[in-house]
Amino acid sequence: MSVRRRLSLLLPVALALLAGCATTPPPFDPGAVAGRATAWPDPLAACANFSSRPEYAPLRAHLALDNLAGQTPAMRADRAKPTRSERALIRRWAGERQVCLTESVQAQRPQSSLTMIAIDEEMLASTQALDAELAAGRLSYGAYAERRQHIADHYNDDWQRAEAAWVGELNAARARRMQQRAVWGAGDPFYEDRFGGPMPGVSIGIGVGRGL
Repeated sequence: MSVRRRLSLLLPVALALLAGCATTPPPFDPGAVAGRATAWPDPLAACANFSSRPEYAPLRAHLALDNLAGQTPAMRADRAKPTRSERALIRRWAGERQVCLTESVQAQRPQSSLTMIAIDEEMLASTQALDAELAAGRLSYGAYAERRQHIADHYNDDWQRAEAAWVGELNAARARRMQQRAVWGAGDPFYEDRFGGPMPGVSIGIGVGRGL
């Protein structure tokens, strides 16, 4: 899936760990969302309005202020460096955007593997460092746009691979749980001790991609 189609906002997907018969459970489908009781949190929704704010008007022609879906070929070809007044605006914009990205990552942390969390942290650090270079006037707008796209592409590729591996682990763990249920039955008094959680029926959400 194209990064331009996925990076606008968090996309909701869900995993249901269902109680039921002892037969082999079907594999997890990342696209299945019907069983989720509540909407996936969208911490980026309040941060998608930078381009409409008057104070950032001087940056609109140079930067995709909300997300990469708004990044144009002209922005990538822009060899101008930010002026002093633009650099001040960039520092403000970058600070607010970093808060949004951090909130997005933290919202999904309980449903992420350690590998996925490490990839998130690397993205946040890389984004913050890149924003600082632009705000210092060391990069042209075009160079910034190209590197921002590279960070986003690298991040999403790595995150999807990590997610696929994690889903495989969840499926294997789910199969083991169902097999154990077949052996011990629904009245097993030590179920929570062995599995570290309640009986099946708890939904786990998985988010694909972030807004950069």
